[in-house]
Amino acid sequence: MQKKNFQFTATYDTITKQVDQEHNDFIAKTIGKVRTLDYVTLLPNVPYSIEVGPLVSSNIDLTVGTCPAVANGATTSIASVNITTSLYSHYETFCLDDMKLYFNRQMGRGAIQEDLPFESQFLDEKNSVIAKKLDAKFFLGDGTVAGVIYGATAGGGVGLTAGDVTATPWSISTALTNGAINTVDKMIQALPADVLDADDLVLFVSRTAFDAYSMSIRNVRSINWDADILVNGIAPVWGKPNVTIVATAGLAGSNKAILHRSSLLFWATDLNAEGQFKGGYENTLGKYLLRYAVKLGAGIGFPSQAVVCTIA
Repeated sequence: MQKKNFQFTATYDTITKQVDQEHNDFIAKTIGKVRTLDYVTLLPNVPYSIEVGPLVSSNIDLTVGTCPAVANGATTSIASVNITTSLYSHYETFCLDDMKLYFNRQMGRGAIQEDLPFESQFLDEKNSVIAKKLDAKFFLGDGTVAGVIYGATAGGGVGLTAGDVTATPWSISTALTNGAINTVDKMIQALPADVLDADDLVLFVSRTAFDAYSMSIRNVRSINWDADILVNGIAPVWGKPNVTIVATAGLAGSNKAILHRSSLLFWATDLNAEGQFKGGYENTLGKYLLRYAVKLGAGIGFPSQAVVCTIA
């Protein structure tokens, strides 16, 4: 095998060129790395706020005969969701001399990144980190963006506590009545009866919780799941195929989880925002300065229909 001699050849000019190329697509590329967006409704051009709706939910009871009693009250609920986006930004400076160790470690001979341009790899890593941060704010909030789990709880959603499951809801099950299997079952059982058969139910959990659930199924039921499903962190719930369980980075380190219809979970951003990603050499600092700016808003429709694991 021919040896490759890698040299640190990146310059501020080549990084600037890459930044300019990435500028208009930065938000699209960033949110493209968020798995959650495959299972919620994306609202792409929200510079400040948006009213989503009308959202309609109906329940009709058919009666026998031509002269039924008239129902005392409406059987249809109509609602809307107001979502306000918040601007998040991050600034960082770096010196190329300080980055030689990064380059040598990541781009060494045999590394999977060895054929990628350094500038592209550097910015792609930033996209991935920002995507994880946004995912966490979408689910857990931060005081500015409420987060859909808080929105579900505040809106009357069913909240499962340690008394409903256990203080360790995502431990590996030793029986169907404890651990991760029990938690998933209890969350599904807590859904309103008229939502149970919806075909877009998604249970968002942390990767740790997903792994515990899959290992529990393997150990307790001796069922072999498709290896590709387990690698991707997405699978139908065993015994309830219209519910998809999804491992998301936004819930990493948290016992919290949310089960709701994907069509009623809304992620707002502004794909057309100007100046969301810029970079250039700053003479006063003697370093290269990068600025990232992203808008995010989170909303939930009919929150009372959602089920949340509220254990911290």
